[in-house]
Parts: sequence; C-alpha cells; structure tokens
Amino acid sequence: MQKTLSILGMSLRGKLLKSMIKYPDLSRIDFVDYLNTYPDLQEAFGNNVNAAKVHWVNNGRMEGRHIRLKDIDYSKLTQYVIDNHHLTTGAPCVNILTSLYRDSDPLRAEEYRLALQLNLRNPHVNHIHALWDNCGGEIEHYTPPHEKLTVTSHDGRPSFKTLFEYCNSQETHALWCVCNGDIVVTDDIHKLQSINMNNNLLALTRWEFISETDISVFHEHERPNKYSQDTWCFKSPILVPSELELIYMGQVACDSKLSDVYKHYQHGIYNPCVDIKTLHMHMQNSRTQTYDVANAGYVEHCRLENIY
Repeated sequence: MQKTLSILGMSLRGKLLKSMIKYPDLSRIDFVDYLNTYPDLQEAFGNNVNAAKVHWVNNGRMEGRHIRLKDIDYSKLTQYVIDNHHLTTGAPCVNILTSLYRDSDPLRAEEYRLALQLNLRNPHVNHIHALWDNCGGEIEHYTPPHEKLTVTSHDGRPSFKTLFEYCNSQETHALWCVCNGDIVVTDDIHKLQSINMNNNLLALTRWEFISETDISVFHEHERPNKYSQDTWCFKSPILVPSELELIYMGQVACDSKLSDVYKHYQHGIYNPCVDIKTLHMHMQNSRTQTYDVANAGYVEHCRLENIY
C-alpha cells in the first residue's frame, strides 16, 4: 500500500510539472536570433534559419536553450503580472538586493526598469537595495527616487561575497532575496515566512514568459532546470565563504559555482521554484554562448515541505 501511494504521488508530481512546462507560439520566436546565439548551431546549419527552427522544436526547447520573443507588448505583460502575481496582501516581509547598470539596448533597459518597478509595488517587499554600476549614468534612467529604494554606487559586477556581506551588514534576522536585475518576485515570496530559513539558502530556478499573458518554468527535459538559478533567498546573517569573492553576479555558470561552494560547506541549499515563482523579464536575448550542460553544480527542485 505504501509503495502504491508513493508511485501515485510521483505520478501526480510528474503531471503537475508537465502542466507547468509550456512553449511560445512558433510565430513569436525570432529564429534568426536563435541561430546567432549558439555557435554550435551556426556550425551545424550555417545560415539556414528553417533548420534552426526544426532544431528548436525537436531539441532546443527541451534542452533549455534561450530564445527571443518578437514584438512584445510590455504594457500588457506588466498588467498580467499585476493581475496574477500581486494579489495577496500582508505586511512587507522581504528585502531585495539587486545589481543594475544602464543597458545600451533600449528594450533591454526597459525590461530592467519594469522589473524594478514591479518589485517596488509588490506588497510583500519591504525594501529594495540596488548596487548601481556608476559607470553607466544615473539610476533615474530606471526609476525616480522611491521611499522603498536605496541605491549604492558600485564599480562593475558585484561578487557574491560583496552581495551577501551587504545583506549581513544591513539587518540581522531579516529575509533577503538577492536576484538579477531582470527578476520579478511574485506574491509567493511571502511563503519564506512559513519555512525554516535558518542556515538555509534557496536557489530558485526562474519562470519565463512564453507570451505577455503566460509563463513556464525554465526547464530542461521536462523538469525545472537544476543548473540555472537567478534568485537566492536567505535569512541574515548568512555564511559568506571567501570563495564567493571570485564568483560574480551575471557571470556564466555563477549559479552552479555558488551552489558548489555551499554544498562544500554542507550548508542547506534548496530550489522550491514550483512553490515560489520568480519571473524572468528577459525577452530581448542579449546572449551569445555555447551550449554546455556539463556544469558541476546544481540544485534539484523540491517542494516547500521538503525544506528542513
């Protein structure tokens, strides 16, 4: 009987995951960009955009390869977030620390601006701290001064040592979300109050927009991508190993390197991305990369009840 229930539970979890994995309409995908993003596809297909489209349908979408959506209506997307992910009420409970800079691509800059503004209006966010790369102009490009926003100048990308030590220096026994500048936290973030955050680090796989009004968990082979996280949640003070000085936010494979460090120190690290959704405001693909799944570090997804 116990075995039967266990198998049934696994089956239900599998169906739940599959229901959360969705793909954009093919007409919305820029396959020229998809081909140009990956040197291995260029080598295999040359300039054959149709071959790149077939590759994405048969392989790339399941591998978690990046795409660019065309003709995004950002006002419609913003309203979707407000209507679907800013619904619950409650006292502010979480601080956000992020890193921002002035992007030369106007549409990419708009995504950073919208992510910041949506996070500022989230009722569960107590305060946002932004490390601003002062080589790129003034932060007013993204938002005017705001009572929930503190901006600190910083040259270049911050290391995770800098980020985590900043949180430790601000407030003890506070809940923090350290995230990339294009991440939007949802109402789910209030769930941090209901789980054990002492000596635990959450590394959350993001959710992607497949249209202005729908999302899908970022995945690989029909499971949340265990190699990719863009948000890290903890209660201060957090352990800050010296190795974090060499890992920079936004650096390729920084998430895997970070998880490796905390595993080495036997620090609790979890990925409840199904229960705590974070949205990735990145429809303008600005990456050129090789496809490599051989990352050493990873954090498998789990449910909140598995955190101890």
